[in-house]
Amino acid sequence: MNLTQQSTPAPTQTLPAGDNQVITGAMGDCVSVIVLWNQVGPDYQNVRGYHGSGGFQAIDFNSLFNGVPNAAGTRIVGCFSPQSLSSNDLQRYTDYCTTNFPNAQSVVAQGGGNFRVTRTGAWQLWQ
Repeated sequence: MNLTQQSTPAPTQTLPAGDNQVITGAMGDCVSVIVLWNQVGPDYQNVRGYHGSGGFQAIDFNSLFNGVPNAAGTRIVGCFSPQSLSSNDLQRYTDYCTTNFPNAQSVVAQGGGNFRVTRTGAWQLWQ
């Protein structure tokens, strides 16, 4: 699934059952957040993503995290481009995860402007 660049109140995108990856798409000042939960074997059964147009504040958190458990098995992947790392978006992401999902695993993906997150929760730079 390819994420669409959007901002609140646009709805979160849910990874279809037959798809095994989320591609953020090119990001300049944008931030993408992927949340995964309900892991069975190596794969997460529930995967949602949001490509926040213009940064972290553009993400619809109510839509993205609705029904997501604050549990050790939940994984949150924040994807940051070099431009978004130069703002305070990384601190906002860290604060949000620490406050609202302290039991979840929060991960920072950085180093490029387009990312791939698989159903296993692994991330890599994407072309």
